[in-house]
Amino acid sequence: MQFIIKVTSACNLSCMYCSEGLRQLENLNIETYKRFVDGIPKLLRHVGHKNVDIIWHGGEPLLIGKQWITEAIEYTNEVLSDFEISYSIQTNATLIDEEWIQIFKEFDFSIGISLDGYKELHDQYRIAKNGQGTYETIITNIKSLKSQGIPASLLMVLNSTVIDLDKLWNTLEDLNLNLKIQPVVPIGNAKNQLVETNNIYNNYSTVLKYIFKKLLTSHMDITVQPISNLLTTILTNNSIGECSYNGTCTRNIITLYPNGDVGFCGRMTNENKSYIYGNILNHDIVSLYDSEVSEKIRNRQIYLQENDCNECAFWEFCHGGCTVDALSSNGDINSKYHYCEGYKKLLYYFMTEGLTELKKALVNRKMRYRLLIEEKDKLIKELHDER
Repeated sequence: MQFIIKVTSACNLSCMYCSEGLRQLENLNIETYKRFVDGIPKLLRHVGHKNVDIIWHGGEPLLIGKQWITEAIEYTNEVLSDFEISYSIQTNATLIDEEWIQIFKEFDFSIGISLDGYKELHDQYRIAKNGQGTYETIITNIKSLKSQGIPASLLMVLNSTVIDLDKLWNTLEDLNLNLKIQPVVPIGNAKNQLVETNNIYNNYSTVLKYIFKKLLTSHMDITVQPISNLLTTILTNNSIGECSYNGTCTRNIITLYPNGDVGFCGRMTNENKSYIYGNILNHDIVSLYDSEVSEKIRNRQIYLQENDCNECAFWEFCHGGCTVDALSSNGDINSKYHYCEGYKKLLYYFMTEGLTELKKALVNRKMRYRLLIEEKDKLIKELHDER
């Protein structure tokens, strides 16, 4: 089960589409966090889970400080000693230094880094408080992480800005890291981009199709989401792994906010207070998980199947899409994903043309390997004959 811990709403950057927006600055009190952790064993028994994924989030979570994170982890490890625990953090990576790297190594962190492709694109949107770009700092810190063997992946957000696709691919090749690409969500500072829904998703689809075709002939061993998830679902008929589309919203993820509130998603904003379960200082975690609000959100799937998404051929690939996206875009959790039409077109591409391209690439790769093996066998025979 995933536990998203929003340790602070503060950030050292001024990203143009920050999901936090103008949220009041708050830091999570360590005692509030400990109270939350105290209830996790009971919740895990209640829902039948044995694994715990702690995701440090913000704002910029590194701002909470090394001492806070270390104390929090040591307490978590003590309370949850009977469970399998993993730690990850979603960061802008500008504050990473040698001391942070040692903490990441000691507690076996996975690092998610916000990086919007190549320098010119990234520095247009992810800027420091002084207006300066942050790309070079992040790249330097990524190299430091890689040199220490710390697993890192990238999160790229796309809007309607036209992308230099070749430059983007060259950057991805240079970094050689797993990547997740997502369209900008119209919340926080990006609320005004809702009017560009079609342009944003068209751009998003163009980028994904381009990267997919490049991956087919690449020797890089990386995953790019949502491409990998979509293809896996198409080929296996299993549910998609992404929480936004697999219909498990509120079931496998719970979020603690800096003020002690508990809810279902780390992307919730102050505008969505009516969908907070309650506060951990006033309720135990199990009662919050089973609250009327959480049940209302879970029932979204039923409502959509009976209404907007009734008889939709793509239901198993979407389940109505992300609840927060729907709420932020339309003010109603029972509305469908605001990128619905674009998403269906993208799915259709991967189910038809994309699948055909994948099969061709696999055949070509098999033939290439066969030729390599034949050449190797021939060389071995020649060496043997020379003896």
